[in-house]
Amino acid sequence: MSLGHAWTVARNEAAAILDNPVRTARYLPFAVVCLLVFTAARPAYAYRPFDGTDADVAEAHLFELEFSPLSYARFAQERSLIVPQVTLNYGTGSGFEFVLEGQGVMLMHPEPEGVSPRLEEAAFSLKKVLRAGVLQEKKGPSIATEESVLIPSRGQLHAGFGIGLIVSQPLSAARTMLHLNAELARTQEQLTERVVTMILEGPEEWPVRPVGELSWAREGDEDAVRALLAGIVWQTRQGLAMDAAVKTTDAGDEHALELRAGFTWKMQVHKGE
Repeated sequence: MSLGHAWTVARNEAAAILDNPVRTARYLPFAVVCLLVFTAARPAYAYRPFDGTDADVAEAHLFELEFSPLSYARFAQERSLIVPQVTLNYGTGSGFEFVLEGQGVMLMHPEPEGVSPRLEEAAFSLKKVLRAGVLQEKKGPSIATEESVLIPSRGQLHAGFGIGLIVSQPLSAARTMLHLNAELARTQEQLTERVVTMILEGPEEWPVRPVGELSWAREGDEDAVRALLAGIVWQTRQGLAMDAAVKTTDAGDEHALELRAGFTWKMQVHKGE
């Protein structure tokens, strides 16, 4: 699917939601909450709306909130709302960061069994900078690792675990930042999953910068899943950034679409001596 086609599909999906008055009224409160949070938030640095990450961690005693109050996803004939998606980051100093994340998924046409809403993709991670580089205001690439525990949900009986390597390097000619992620995981279904992502970010000096992400993933013997994400990050003020993106996914004959929007906010929770 081309990028232009992806945006056309995204526009049509959004219009379908808004054309249904009952559905629009049902989810309008979430949009209002989103607007209020945007206007009240204090300074932060954003790293949404990607699936991958960068080779940096939160500074010591800083709390970061990555929050999406409402996103939309379509997979085959199933349509759902992600209400909300939350990632909490806390920097301990010495190049470490703790991460807790998860999302609530609500089917727009609930099944008779009543499985909606449900918790998905819950995980606890520890991120560590192995090599201080450009993201730590030093020369050369930044390199980090992230170890994760995947929390069981939706009746899963086992926890999973994963380990990832992240490399961040500027592309000086285009003033663009490149982040490469490679992850190996054992899922809650006890399957081996391999994930590779590449993130490109526009020049940091731009208040509104384009961003993109290419990813490849394979779980067990299933077909490989390829995805393209394109969006923008808007630095509304020092520290506070808002984002919006569309993601298309192809897995054999199956296709998925996601519309994402959110913000990142950080605050000092404790000042050292």
